[in-house]
Amino acid sequence: MSIFILIIIIILINVLFFTTSIKLEIENLNLVFPKENKNMINKQSKILLKIYVLRKIKIGQIDLKKIDFKSDKFKNRIDKLKQKEFAKEIKKSITRNIFQAIKKLDMKIEKIDLNILIGTEDAAITAISIGIISTLISNIIKINDFEVQKYKIFPIYDGRNILKIELDSIFSTNITNIIYIFKLLFKRRVKENGRSSYRRSYAYSNE
Repeated sequence: MSIFILIIIIILINVLFFTTSIKLEIENLNLVFPKENKNMINKQSKILLKIYVLRKIKIGQIDLKKIDFKSDKFKNRIDKLKQKEFAKEIKKSITRNIFQAIKKLDMKIEKIDLNILIGTEDAAITAISIGIISTLISNIIKINDFEVQKYKIFPIYDGRNILKIELDSIFSTNITNIIYIFKLLFKRRVKENGRSSYRRSYAYSNE
């Protein structure tokens, strides 16, 4: 009986793990570069990271706007981390593998409502930038096959370097995909003496 219960528990854990998903919900977000006031992000916006099991049941939520990345405590921790040798090796590993990770990223975009306003000191560069950004966004939409999609890109011809982004969207992915991306970014080999070290990553082959 105890073995049967153990098997049931293992099955339940696996079901919960493989059906755990993460959603990033962005509401009423306005970004301005260079910033026009003290806050680059408008106060009315919401950036929420939600965790679901069985795809539908929410078990947790993090308000990313409440994390104070500018606090002295946070900066001190980052500075101490940067000084450690393993942190330098992790940075090198991420730099080597970032493009592979992007290719393997399996993120579903459930909703997107995007407005981009862009301007530069040169009208020709502004026009070219509009074309490039429009092409990139169009390709992303084709790849993800959105059901709810809306995006507009407007040029600003007033001799300023400015970028404004207005965004409402929902991004979601499975926890297993995130773990896979982390493994890809931090890919490492084990030395003969048993210690782990970050080394050059080799390209994945099609399996």
